[in-house]
Amino acid sequence: MKGLKKMKIINILFLVFLLTAFAIGISMTETEMPVINQALDNATIIATNFTFDTATNNTYANGVLLVTEKFFHFITVAVVEVMRIGILFGHNNPDYFTPEFIIGIARLIVWAMILSLLIVPIMWAAAFLIILVIWIKNKFKTRGEYNESR
Repeated sequence: MKGLKKMKIINILFLVFLLTAFAIGISMTETEMPVINQALDNATIIATNFTFDTATNNTYANGVLLVTEKFFHFITVAVVEVMRIGILFGHNNPDYFTPEFIIGIARLIVWAMILSLLIVPIMWAAAFLIILVIWIKNKFKTRGEYNESR
């Protein structure tokens, strides 16, 4: 259960990150876009050139450091490219980010959060109703058998 809550928080943070990238793209002018692209390219180059020192005598430690390094490369490049996509989308489609649209997205997020909090109680209520129906059905079935035996 704790993992699901963390996943919900991560999804919300990712959505806020993406909306922030859209907002940055909306505020950029045509002259600033090459500067932003160059800055994102530099961030990608720096992230991919980052290495851990794998000159230890332990083979397992070298493997763990190599996997950690590759994971770091993947995460940083993914974040930079998502930021680039968000900025370009926001720059090319500023009409999606009117106040009404942003309020609509905020309402959608709030409703999704409320629904996600209510899923477990709704499932418990549905399970209770199913068990209650089965119990009532069995109760009438056993009464019918009792009356027939008389």
